[in-house]
Amino acid sequence: MMDSWLAFAEHTYLREHAPALSPVEQSALARWLKEQVLTEHARDAARALQWVELLHTFADATTRPADHALALRMGAFVQMVSYRDYPQALNLYAQAQAIYTDLGDQLGLAQLAVSHVWGLSAVGRIADALKQGAWARTILAERQQWRDLATLLSNLAAIHGQQSDYQEALQLLDAAIDAYDQLGEEAIEDALSARCNRASVLRYLGRFNASIKLSRQIIAAARERKLAMLVAIFLHTVGDTYFVSGRVHEAIIALDEAREAYARAGRETDALLVDQELSRGLLYIGRNQEALERSQHVAQLCTRLNIVQEAAAAQLTMGLAEAALGQFKNALASLEAAETAFLTAQNRLQATRTTLERAAIFVRMGDVKTAQPLIYHCLATSENDPLQHVRALLLAGEIALAQADFAAARDFAARAAMARQSVLHYKALHLQGCATQEPTQKLAYFLAGIAALEQLQGWMLPQFRPNFILDKSQLYVDAVNTALQLDQPAQALAITERAKARALLAMLSHRVTGVVDARSADDRPILDELNRLRERRDVLFRRWESREFTTEAAQEMAWSEIKSAEKQLSEHWQRLLTRNTDYARDAALWQVQIADAQPHLSADQALIEYFASDDELIAFVVTQKRVTAQRLAISPATVRQKQQQLQLNFAIGQRTGQFAHLRNSAQQILRYLYDGLIAPLIADCQQASQLIIVPHGILHYLPFAALYDGAQHLIERFELRQLPASSFLAHYKRGRENGARGRGEPLIAGYATAGQLEHIEREVAVVAAQWGSSPQVASRALLDERVADSRLIHLAAHAVFRADNPLFCGLQLADGWLTTLDVFGWRISAELVTLSACDTGRTVVGGGDELLGLMQAFITAGAASLVMTHWAVEDAATATLMATFYKHLHKGVAKARALQLAQTTLLADPHYSHPYFWAAFMLIGADGGIG
Repeated sequence: MMDSWLAFAEHTYLREHAPALSPVEQSALARWLKEQVLTEHARDAARALQWVELLHTFADATTRPADHALALRMGAFVQMVSYRDYPQALNLYAQAQAIYTDLGDQLGLAQLAVSHVWGLSAVGRIADALKQGAWARTILAERQQWRDLATLLSNLAAIHGQQSDYQEALQLLDAAIDAYDQLGEEAIEDALSARCNRASVLRYLGRFNASIKLSRQIIAAARERKLAMLVAIFLHTVGDTYFVSGRVHEAIIALDEAREAYARAGRETDALLVDQELSRGLLYIGRNQEALERSQHVAQLCTRLNIVQEAAAAQLTMGLAEAALGQFKNALASLEAAETAFLTAQNRLQATRTTLERAAIFVRMGDVKTAQPLIYHCLATSENDPLQHVRALLLAGEIALAQADFAAARDFAARAAMARQSVLHYKALHLQGCATQEPTQKLAYFLAGIAALEQLQGWMLPQFRPNFILDKSQLYVDAVNTALQLDQPAQALAITERAKARALLAMLSHRVTGVVDARSADDRPILDELNRLRERRDVLFRRWESREFTTEAAQEMAWSEIKSAEKQLSEHWQRLLTRNTDYARDAALWQVQIADAQPHLSADQALIEYFASDDELIAFVVTQKRVTAQRLAISPATVRQKQQQLQLNFAIGQRTGQFAHLRNSAQQILRYLYDGLIAPLIADCQQASQLIIVPHGILHYLPFAALYDGAQHLIERFELRQLPASSFLAHYKRGRENGARGRGEPLIAGYATAGQLEHIEREVAVVAAQWGSSPQVASRALLDERVADSRLIHLAAHAVFRADNPLFCGLQLADGWLTTLDVFGWRISAELVTLSACDTGRTVVGGGDELLGLMQAFITAGAASLVMTHWAVEDAATATLMATFYKHLHKGVAKARALQLAQTTLLADPHYSHPYFWAAFMLIGADGGIG
């Protein structure tokens, strides 16, 4: 029994009673069974097939050929729409068509054509589909079969859309919508579907705002009528539109909801296609490896299900991901396979897109000879596809620019800019600037391009931005260089600021944290799974740290398990974060304004901000009175080389203990770095007692305190602190004025890893005594309870830095690991957080110079300032340094001065004078006392 309504339709009953019904009753029952198929296919494909089987039983009982044809038609419809099994569907349609032809039933043939045309187009028989559709349109109009006619018009519109004939598609859809509207509420589902198709066509025409507006209207109408599966289909459509218009956050939310609805209805194929769209979204925000893995999975499943065009679309995404990862040979193979499949299916639209992606790879490889004819072919064939046409124009412009044909490059760039395709507009403006030789106009184009790029970032969660911006830094480099060419150092500095830590600043300005919770019943299973994975990862990592594995194979297997758990953890966290963030829909609200540093500097402060390109370093010095800029003679590559030499010096000292003999060689390296990075700027810092350093790129890994002028280290002359960007000065000033800092007792805790780090217990006891509090054993339970209101947090523990996945940098506590991911879930109001452990300040520098790791997490959570470490510190020296640091803090000395006194005290001790012992520590964030 299927349910009480289906009792009438059971097979046995039909076999026994259908033959006794009158012809009128038999026809009515056939129509009713057909309607059940049409109703169920969108909800549950398996149940729809059960209804098809009942239709076949009914046809066997009546022995009427028309009933057999109807059962075949409905079976074909479900195979095509729900399962995308086009060969099977066409086989069933052919059998039904033969029956109608033998009967001379023109209306039956016309009704069959309504969906048959779509199956024909799906396997590339476009001409047959359009010919049959034109014939059926005439028959259905003559017989006044308005619903079938409207559905046929919708399907023909979709076929014309595939052929890039969008104006014809719109006319057909408008005619279909008019027909459905005349039928009233009985055809409301079909009318909404036709409007959804219209929104898709508007998207292809580049009319994104109109498409999104229409999509929202039909989604609201479908929700009002509780048409759950139609809501899913419409969300799938608008998700695509959000993606191509750059509105990533909204796209992911829409597609995630659509996928869940498809999965609940058993529509695995549709859920699979949503995964395909999500893989394209991952590619857009720079998560290329994830995009590759997901698209490979989708391609394999689509191939197994014989869903040819969808498999080709997944191969196209695979090729794009492989190209983004620099795997050009693999990328070309994937794209060629996709292009062949699209051409076989006569899908010119997708074939042209694939050709264009191949051309883009040849441009990146420097093979202009191969790329150029492909690009010009795409220019000629993509005029009805605005987005791809703009991409072809931009590629043609890049080639012209490389060939120094500036006039042609300007022409291509201007045509691309006129189209105002949101996801590509910044590229068009960048190309216009590169092709323009007059500096003022060039800079204007670059600034407009930066504004367009920042608007795209405004449509996505700040957490997604570092990967998105990773390959787009050249626009900022070109703008900075042009501003300096025009002798506009303040403008160049403002552009530099726009290139740095914008995601972190946005999270602080708009109070976006990484806190996730179950805000609806649908979220609870995700949160439960996240917590389960967190516990599993914690157990696995503790086992890994214990080194209990006796063979290399066992170690590799354990690490593989850890990585798998971490990947799933990240995905669940990001999914909840996306679904539950209170996110402003107006991107303009998310355009964080940079703040001028000068009004926030005192007379005794100087700010040094660096900007690194691939081969050059630029330094800005900002004081109360002026802004200056210099191109430095030292290159980022040389800085990296010297930084590696310094780390080798430290490693030898750790291994041999001969730090006294290594001090001179360390100072030689540090002297070289001082001469390259500080000496050219020192004249502009003469009045300062405090330097505020804003590093960029490789400079984040340097111990600025240790830089050496031949007589003294930088920390001996200046108090030092660092900022992710100079705009943070204004942020910290607002925070202090608002007075929203913690007032609770200091939280001073440590965990000595079962006694392995013996000096931690002494360090924590000394620091706690200075503040009149009790030392605590550091645990997750303690921190979860105390961090929100403590004005001072000091954590001493063993730490691990994870360059491969910064979300899992962490501190080892008594009851597990505290990771970056965990800290994102906190809200902190502390004036100072000290992480007295190895490598806590090491970061992965992401796109936009975002600092990914514990530093980013603690700043996002609300810490006013951090003391962290550049490298694995020596625990006895650390205990001594911390005792001195907190002694001065407790007396009311400001943080930067207190750290300077602590570091110089250790430097004066012959046992600890080597920079390894004292230079690892840095202050990031606000200065001032603890209170």
